[in-house]
Amino acid sequence: MTQVRLGVDVGRTTTVAVLVRPGDAPPVHAVVASSASLDRSLRDVLDALDGLGDAPYDRADVVCLTTDLDRTPASPSPVAVLRISPACHPALGPAPRPGGLTRVVAGGSSLTGRQLPPLDRGGVEAFVREATAASIASFAVCAAGSPARPEPELTAASVIPRLLPGAHITLSYEIGTPGLRERENTAAANAALGTWAEHLTDTAGRTPRARGITAPLFLARDDAGLVSAEYLRRYPVIATATASAPSTSRICGSPRTGRRPALRRRRVRDDDSGLCRIPDTLMWLGSPQGT
Repeated sequence: MTQVRLGVDVGRTTTVAVLVRPGDAPPVHAVVASSASLDRSLRDVLDALDGLGDAPYDRADVVCLTTDLDRTPASPSPVAVLRISPACHPALGPAPRPGGLTRVVAGGSSLTGRQLPPLDRGGVEAFVREATAASIASFAVCAAGSPARPEPELTAASVIPRLLPGAHITLSYEIGTPGLRERENTAAANAALGTWAEHLTDTAGRTPRARGITAPLFLARDDAGLVSAEYLRRYPVIATATASAPSTSRICGSPRTGRRPALRRRRVRDDDSGLCRIPDTLMWLGSPQGT
């Protein structure tokens, strides 16, 4: 059973921390001015809790965080989009993206999984070398028919790190729909957000760990569904998608635990500024109940 719960709300003006202790002990809270960074805001509010005395946040087995900071990547990563399919008219090729590269190589499958031309491995290797020369390390790989037969994407994904170790690779069959263009665009957006997702999860986890909080890190979407930090790093375009425009972020994930939240805030978002506008992000450290 959860004994100590810590909720932190990092807003653009103030950062609030509420520590809920077991039994009839009254909650302890601290309020500080938010700084320009999520990391500094977390440090400041935990320092303020330290100054209150009986606030054992280091023993918390559930820690939740909402943040308005770091929601919009300052500069999404440039992406190398590799389409694996038969040749097509240029108007139907991959959509060009600022600072990115696109290439179509032979291969892919039909919608029923029938193999089309064999994968052009030489074309894949040449594209990776071109991306390396352009200092691009984020790849979106999309093959025709990959929801039915993902082997061409998997083969291409095995080639990329051999030529460019440490590359970030998104495979469209893992996150997209059967439609080639839609799946390709989703994969490209996911790849563009990868560096931001790594920065956000690293920052969110670093300060609690430094203060002795060892619970695993989870994040909740605006619809209160939970995702792990690793899932956010791998699939940021899914993990940060808003389930509905008027949405409610629930601190401590009360719908999943069956317990009253330490802190609750309602936000209404109706933002059509594009995939790189990230909804309110709620972070959860600890093992969620019922999963």
